[in-house]
This record gives sequence, structure tokens and C-alpha cells, in this order.
Amino acid sequence: MFQTKEKILNQILKLKERNNEQEEKQFLELIDQIHGHVDLETARLLMKTFTNNPDYGTQESVIGALSSAGDEIFIQSMLEELPRLIEEAPEWVESLVGLEINKRGKLVEKICADMPENIKKTLRELCSNSKFSDFYPAAKRIVI
Repeated sequence: MFQTKEKILNQILKLKERNNEQEEKQFLELIDQIHGHVDLETARLLMKTFTNNPDYGTQESVIGALSSAGDEIFIQSMLEELPRLIEEAPEWVESLVGLEINKRGKLVEKICADMPENIKKTLRELCSNSKFSDFYPAAKRIVI
């Protein structure tokens, strides 16, 4: 990485909204710099970049960076943000949480077991939603 990690993370947070093409380009360059260097702190920050705002495909790079952290870190950071995601970025809930539940449901259960009650409750409610569980059948098997 060319800049300090802290500086990169601060710049990513500043560019969260990405109001123009230049900011999108800067954001993607920063995401490329941290890809492969994502720890839990970084994953938590990256999860905060998911919003309802149009992202013009930039969030797919964020998902790639998050995936480079490993399954446990990715799932933990995702679950920690779940209540906010449902409120502020519901379209991302399906593609992030639903896919993880379908691919790694037991790991989601294991990590969620150590989460605060509000996160457990949010995940239970999501998994019991018939529209969600019809699209992501493994949600019906999640026990928390």
C-alpha cells in the first residue's frame, strides 16, 4: 500500500457518497489499494459504504475487497451492519446476506451466536420473511 492504512480508510469514508465520476475513480483506486489487506476494522468501514445511493458498480469492488478478508471477517462485519443495512440499504441486504446464508449458513449461525441480541433479532426477522426465504431457501434453516 502506498499510503498509510489509516489515511486510506479516512479517504474511503470521505468518498462514501461519490458525487461525481472523479470521486468514483478515486474511491475505486483506494479500494484496489486495500484489496488483500482487509482486517476486521477495515471490513467494518467498508460495510459502511453500502447505501441506497446509486453506486454505478463501485460496490462490487468493495465486495471483492471484503471477500479478501476471509469468510469470518466478512460475515462478522456484515452482521454488525445488518440493522443499518435493512434501514438504509435494503437492496444490499439480499445480495450480501442472502448469498452468505445460502453459501455459508452454518458459519453465519455460528458468528451470529456471539452477536448482540438486536442483531440476532434482525437476522431472525429477515430469515422469517417469506419473500426473502423464498429467494434464499437456506434462510429457512437458520437457527439463532
